[in-house]
Amino acid sequence: MKVHCYACLVVRPLHADHCQRCQSCVYFRHKHSRLFDRCIGEENHLAYFYFLLCNTLIFFGYVIAVFVAQDIKTSSWILFPLEGVYNLYSSGSFLQLVLLAMASVAAFEFLERLLMLGIAVASQVTVSELNDIWQHKYLLYSETSHIYNNKAPFFMYHAYSTGDMLTNLVKFLLMMKVEGRNVSINESINESESGRHGHGTKA
Repeated sequence: MKVHCYACLVVRPLHADHCQRCQSCVYFRHKHSRLFDRCIGEENHLAYFYFLLCNTLIFFGYVIAVFVAQDIKTSSWILFPLEGVYNLYSSGSFLQLVLLAMASVAAFEFLERLLMLGIAVASQVTVSELNDIWQHKYLLYSETSHIYNNKAPFFMYHAYSTGDMLTNLVKFLLMMKVEGRNVSINESINESESGRHGHGTKA
């Protein structure tokens, strides 16, 4: 499915979107990054993925290093962070407590964005499309329930298997061409319906 962009006066292919800040259409546009002041698309989403991965490892590494440096005697993984925070509070290291809290928030924030980008790439959709799919999955379920025998596909889109998603992600990380159907939701529904009617006709 192709859509006309009246701002750029071009025909946008599937997964392309117009950015109001960049004033251009970007293929496989995930989002507009305020940090880099440019859109994250097909040309740079691999570099952005490794950027998120490195920051996630750095911040989680800092948090783990702070806890390991404390004299923690408990062997429970649940009480381990609590005792570490208590030791920092008892020693009066309030600045380190603030830095630890900020690093923890940043680590989980980068991890969330990393997982979202990884799942989107593995599913052959953009992050914005993936958010739309998850937010409106109840509508997609009503349209596809008769096709999938009342069992909606995992991401309500391509119905990729876990093996296919892992293969796509590995190819993406190795800068290999990721093979995908690259069809819209409506086209996927129409294909499934035509196949179902076709089998019914043969029978």
